[in-house]
Amino acid sequence: MRVPGLVAALVAAVSQVQAPALAAPDPVVAEAGGGSTVVDEGELLEACSTLLLSAVEPARIAIVVGDDDEARRVAVERSLVRVMRDRRREDIVTPALVKARLGESAGQQLRGGGAAAAGLGADHIIIADVVSEGGTAVLSLRLIKSESGEVLDTRKVPLVALSGTASSARVQDVRVAAADLADLVAEAVERSGAEHRSHRIAVPPAVAEGAAKEARLDRFVQAELLTALRERGFFIVERAELAQAMDQLALQQLTEGDNVGAVGKIVGAQSIALVQVTEAGDTFLVGVRVVAVDTGVVLGAARATVKRDNVVSMAAVETRTAGEAAVRSALAPGWGQAYNGDATKAVVLGVGTYSGLLATVGFGVGAAVSYTSYLGVKPGDDVSAAEAGQQAVALRQQTNLLTTATAAAGAVTAAVWSLGVADALISSPTD
Repeated sequence: MRVPGLVAALVAAVSQVQAPALAAPDPVVAEAGGGSTVVDEGELLEACSTLLLSAVEPARIAIVVGDDDEARRVAVERSLVRVMRDRRREDIVTPALVKARLGESAGQQLRGGGAAAAGLGADHIIIADVVSEGGTAVLSLRLIKSESGEVLDTRKVPLVALSGTASSARVQDVRVAAADLADLVAEAVERSGAEHRSHRIAVPPAVAEGAAKEARLDRFVQAELLTALRERGFFIVERAELAQAMDQLALQQLTEGDNVGAVGKIVGAQSIALVQVTEAGDTFLVGVRVVAVDTGVVLGAARATVKRDNVVSMAAVETRTAGEAAVRSALAPGWGQAYNGDATKAVVLGVGTYSGLLATVGFGVGAAVSYTSYLGVKPGDDVSAAEAGQQAVALRQQTNLLTTATAAAGAVTAAVWSLGVADALISSPTD
């Protein structure tokens, strides 16, 4: 249920902080992993690393790619950004951000260094032009010192033929798709002129239907996308923060596209990524729309195609919850540990609990039989009153002993059973 006081407090807090408004570029729908790779990223990384040896402590590098072939240019831009990002040494001003801030003539403005680069905060510039040498396409790289416009070094990397267009998708696994989608989300945000590393984004629960829902792909995809966005450098509004702001009904409305701006402002997000997973034959399609909170404008959209093989079982494993593990252990000792993937604990706790349970039942049955015998002791033709009294005392003592043993075994069994439930809850690999 909603917590009005908390929501009011969140709204008041957010109202004190004015997030920079995002521009509204024409939304672009991109496919994760689209097209064939036009450059060997290993060679590209080696070339860039060698190129940067000529720079003195490069900190922030702007990237510009020149190519008349739009599909190839996009593919080269993404490969170059990915390679430079993977170096984890320099801050990158991506081509999308360069164009958003300097316009379509960004390449011409940056080729000579100077004020344009300074406005981006870049100390160096990498100009990547696709040129033809002997009928073969080559990526020509130049490293420019932004202050002076001096060309510090050059390198060339061969390109391969691009089959299809940049929108033809390759089938991926979920983690690779999430990483690619995070890149495309960052590109969409930076096309609006905002740097993704200072950008706060919310990712509500994904929408899924049919087989995708049954396989828990909505939860799996959301978790993987959150991880990828966090690794990419976004500030993430966690699921717990969304839950604090409103109840599950409100989250469902959000995933359907309602009240995006209001909810985004409550949690302090600048944009919201709406995720949908659908079934497509032997694959699943993952779609992401990035919506600006202030304007409601769709900044961009991306799609990825993921393999159906092994995805269902992987999603079932990765979306295990602590609550489900605890319930399983409460119903059957050791089941929660098996659910969490810890076979050793499952055997130890299962055997220990069931052994204690059997001992408790055994002692309890013995106590009941002993008590029944005690009640049946009477003087008779073959038993004197003295002998009957002695038998009664012995049986009573035996009953008391067995009753005590039953209580002790029951207490130990309950303790081990409870320990199993607690362990399943604490040891669960996911929330």
